[in-house]
Amino acid sequence: MKKNINLYSLSALKLGLMTVIALAFLLGVNQSRAAVGDIFTDYNFKYTVLSEEGTVGTVSVAKQSTAIPSGAVVIPDAVNQGPVTYSVTDIGNSAFQNCRSLTSAVMGSGVTSIGGLAFYDCSALTDIMIPDSVTSIGNHTFHNCSSLTSITIPDSVTSIGYGAFYECTGLTDITIPDSVTSIETRTFLGCRSLMSAVIGSGVTSIGGYAFYGCTGLTYITISDSVTSIGNHTFHNCSSLTSVVIGSGVTSIGGYAFYGCSSLVSVNLPEDVNYIGYDAFNGCNNLESAYFKGDAPELGEEVFDSDPILYYSAGASGWTTPTWNGYRTATWVPEEPPVMNFEVKEGKLILTFSGGNLEASSDLILWSPVEGALGGKYEVELPATGKLFYRVAR
Repeated sequence: MKKNINLYSLSALKLGLMTVIALAFLLGVNQSRAAVGDIFTDYNFKYTVLSEEGTVGTVSVAKQSTAIPSGAVVIPDAVNQGPVTYSVTDIGNSAFQNCRSLTSAVMGSGVTSIGGLAFYDCSALTDIMIPDSVTSIGNHTFHNCSSLTSITIPDSVTSIGYGAFYECTGLTDITIPDSVTSIETRTFLGCRSLMSAVIGSGVTSIGGYAFYGCTGLTYITISDSVTSIGNHTFHNCSSLTSVVIGSGVTSIGGYAFYGCSSLVSVNLPEDVNYIGYDAFNGCNNLESAYFKGDAPELGEEVFDSDPILYYSAGASGWTTPTWNGYRTATWVPEEPPVMNFEVKEGKLILTFSGGNLEASSDLILWSPVEGALGGKYEVELPATGKLFYRVAR
């Protein structure tokens, strides 16, 4: 009888042990699944688990609620938590918002997205390095980073959210890479120190208010890929003296160039078929507008400075000597100035036509380039500083 009891106890023990093991396994599974969304901290940073599989995973990074990073900050490529190594792939929404003592930030090489408001109001931020892995920059990401003077957007970026550089009042120049397809609403609104903007060949639309109040902007070239310019896009860009509107533009929104008081003339592409209300109102020095194609549809009071509207001989819809109350005249379009470049063996090689090559260090004073003959010019890449080139008639 005693022997039977022992056998029964041993069987019960085995059954209990198996139950404990099974329960522990199930708890382990549940804990692994529950890890997504968990938060842990390390030094100045707070990490939120985005994914986990075995001993690897991904996290987003942000400041700790009790510790605000200041000075120079380096965000790691990865961080360990117990047996798991997490790659830092996201800068979270509002991650470093209001870190007003943050002066520079270097992101890890695995970061693919920078969330909305991530560096909002980091007013002391002067330097930030965006790695080539980043594909998206969120809404209002660098809003009010007033000390930021320059930033390099890598070719990997495909989207930039609205208001991304809103009120970056110290920003002097920007290049939108070819990979970006649109410039959203209010992207550079209030960037009053911005003197030049290069728009990549992939951009198809420029949103409303995108460059509103960029009073330091002196010239801009809108690439041929752009099909529409939104309402108020360049409103109050009072220093804008030259604008090249690409051949793909078909519509220009209301107030698009309102208050561009330094603009003397403007060339409109052949396919433009609509110009919105007050588009060039407030351009007090505008003397002429050149149209290559048929007469477009006009909103109310597009021009208020009584410019002469020149149109190509043979284009339809135009009348002379006036059309829609504006003075008109015919002209024979000239081929626009063209400039291309390549970098080879440490040299910048420029090829150009349609005018003379000029250079400037500040986009204000321009000088002829000596030795630029036959439509080609080569120069060693400078170690420091910036130099801008243009083709002028």
